[in-house]
Amino acid sequence: MKTLENIFSEEFINAIGWTLLHSLWQGALIALLLGVSLLFLQKKSSALRYNIGASAIVLTLIGFLSTFTYLYQNELNTASLNDETILVVVDATSEVNPAFEAIQNQSLFSIFTDYFNHHLPIIVVLWLLGVMVLSLRFLGGIAYLERLKHSQNRPLEAIWQQKLSLIKTTIGVRQSIQLLESALIKVPMVVGYLKPIILLPIGTVNALSAAEVEAILAHELAHIRRNDYLINLVQSVIDVLFFYHPAVWWMSNTVRVER
Repeated sequence: MKTLENIFSEEFINAIGWTLLHSLWQGALIALLLGVSLLFLQKKSSALRYNIGASAIVLTLIGFLSTFTYLYQNELNTASLNDETILVVVDATSEVNPAFEAIQNQSLFSIFTDYFNHHLPIIVVLWLLGVMVLSLRFLGGIAYLERLKHSQNRPLEAIWQQKLSLIKTTIGVRQSIQLLESALIKVPMVVGYLKPIILLPIGTVNALSAAEVEAILAHELAHIRRNDYLINLVQSVIDVLFFYHPAVWWMSNTVRVER
């Protein structure tokens, strides 16, 4: 794994490797707490369960970043200390085989630690490869959303723009929002966060009653008011970083169901 060590410092490899290990129990603990919380909140609103689930996966990311920062700083401090101090201990009278004595004195935890440290580069390489592959898929999705904003769409009639403005006022959304028909989608959706666009499949306003279209617009505006687009982007990044973690899969799926 010399190639990896040429790209990243030993301190970085050690810190990210141990962060991945700690994330296993951290994510499992957060998922357990979320599961217990949801059991007691079955009769509560889906919005409350959604907020708690979203908070749980964000907390997992915060724990990951905090652990890495702490471990990386420790690695840097240790490296600096080793550069300044060299301590050599020689015991010339000992007749015990040093290798045998070292093995005898090792605890189970020490054996595990040594084994993991030895395989850190492999673990980090596998994680980085997974992140790179899934990042390409994520970026492809972002590119597709950008295409939806600018390709094969057209504004709806002024009457629907007026209805959208009325519903915005009713539910308390103040952002400027475009309402377009798109030939590239089959279901209504919101695209964008700072300048959101509501996209409807072509023919939706003709195939449905006015009340049904208004209900769809209110539904999409609720997503905008709740910042679901932004939360979904953050969630997608977390899915990429924790692709190896079954507990995070479950939490992420729970958030999508509640959404």
